[in-house]
Amino acid sequence: MAQPRPHHDAGTVPVKKFTRIGSLLAILAATTSAALWWILRPLPELPQPDLSALEPGIKRQIQEALDAAQARPRDVDTVAMLGKTLLAYDRPEDAARCFARASALQADDFRWTYLQAQAQRRSGNSDRATTLLRETITQEPTFLPARLALGEALLDAGEIDAAAPLFEQLAGEYPESPHALFGLGRVRAERGQSAEAVTLLRRALVAADRRWGAAHYALALALRDSGERDLAQRQLRLYEAHKEIAPRSQDPLLNEVAQSRRGAEHYLNL
Repeated sequence: MAQPRPHHDAGTVPVKKFTRIGSLLAILAATTSAALWWILRPLPELPQPDLSALEPGIKRQIQEALDAAQARPRDVDTVAMLGKTLLAYDRPEDAARCFARASALQADDFRWTYLQAQAQRRSGNSDRATTLLRETITQEPTFLPARLALGEALLDAGEIDAAAPLFEQLAGEYPESPHALFGLGRVRAERGQSAEAVTLLRRALVAADRRWGAAHYALALALRDSGERDLAQRQLRLYEAHKEIAPRSQDPLLNEVAQSRRGAEHYLNL
């Protein structure tokens, strides 16, 4: 015999249904609160650079980028463009603030972390740059420029033991990379392994078409330490001839920074 179904008064709501509604309302409230916090959360302020000493064309380009960012302060591409422009014109501290804001607006994009790291390096903030480069590699492990930049930053800070395994791995993965070979050559030189340093630095120069000021200088020092003073003097002469020359950049993000530099000539043609 069928059991009679429970009867609810017309003005009552089953307890289970009420509990489900309450849970949904709680989830909705939490989601709304999180969304509001995300929209209203404090962000790094845009910089207010002093442009008074700049030539008119450069001043105008930076001012245009600044005006755009101030008009659209939550548009990540506009904020990042201001950062690129400032970095291109050697304003790394102001650029770093822009990239910090871009990172806050779009935390999952490694580009802004990386460019902030490069701006911090140019500002002389090596510890902060190293931290940001590690974060970049965590976000995008295959981005070679960040791995190279981290190795270089560690070498510049004298952290040879931290730089060594990184450059050994990079030179193994990219045996024709002049920067990987150069970094490992510097590691060997710092450790007093002059003969190995000479070999690696010569390979780096070959990979760079034999014209790279920094590599000529490092090779001269390694040859001197190996007792090859005549060869060291030759490398010093090559350094003087090529000290402004470096391998073509394979860094797409820093290339974008360089390309954002229009200069006064652009405005003369308007």
